[in-house]
Amino acid sequence: MQRNFTAILQKTDDGWWVANCLEVEGAITQGRTKSEALENLEDAIRMILDYRTEKLERRSSPPIETQNLSFVA
Repeated sequence: MQRNFTAILQKTDDGWWVANCLEVEGAITQGRTKSEALENLEDAIRMILDYRTEKLERRSSPPIETQNLSFVA
């Protein structure tokens, strides 16, 4: 499943790149290069979303169902 996210990138005074995601609270990371920061952000987003899905599945009875949702806000 393809999902789109918005990455916010900022270069620090010491040359690192900080990246965070608008759509996923808590998804923030860094890298020595912009590319590395984006790769790390993708990993962070995946881990957070996997954790949230697993947490819901453990609590849900009957099992949860996921669907794609697209809209313009």
